[in-house]
Amino acid sequence: MGFVSTPAGWYPDPHTPAPGQQRYWDGTAWTSSVNGPAVPLRYGPTTSYPGAYYGGPGADKFGFGESLRRGYGKYATFGGRATLGEYWWFTLFQVLVIGVLYGGLLIAVFSGGTVTTTDSFGNPVSTPNMSGGSAALAGGLGFVLFVFALGTLLPSVSVAVRRLHDTNKSGWWYWISLVPFIGGIWLLILLASGGDPRPNMYGPPSTRTS
Repeated sequence: MGFVSTPAGWYPDPHTPAPGQQRYWDGTAWTSSVNGPAVPLRYGPTTSYPGAYYGGPGADKFGFGESLRRGYGKYATFGGRATLGEYWWFTLFQVLVIGVLYGGLLIAVFSGGTVTTTDSFGNPVSTPNMSGGSAALAGGLGFVLFVFALGTLLPSVSVAVRRLHDTNKSGWWYWISLVPFIGGIWLLILLASGGDPRPNMYGPPSTRTS
């Protein structure tokens, strides 16, 4: 059983939320076609939006592997939505990889202990006592860490933007993290918020393929 982007079809119109108003979703974006046929019953109606039928129990729950495939598969895709599980599994993978690489780098750097010397003012200065092997290992791990962090920067931003879309917030809210002290905390709250169960300006919720 897999998860994909919401398939093309008629859904309750997020642009004009009038009773019975529907708009066609082509699989990637909302179109100008409105007043489509009734959406067929699939798993049951949502409780927060009577008459809207899509998804079903657990339809927005993504596992670890599927979240990685979607995260890197949509490397620079800032449109659409990302579920709570999709974002946090992807983020957990990045934290684990960076943590392991950084931990290995520290071990390689300090495995030989330190050497204490003095600077030009006579103050003691401690530096790592690295052999040729540990220096090569540290350099290699540092390079891999840099490449991974650089390569995962864009997909991490794009999945965060899609997560904000899922909560019916603009992706521009991502930059609130630049506000000192409270900005990062506020962004974390937004990213941890539940998704909008209804279609919104950024698309319908994700659904099961079977």
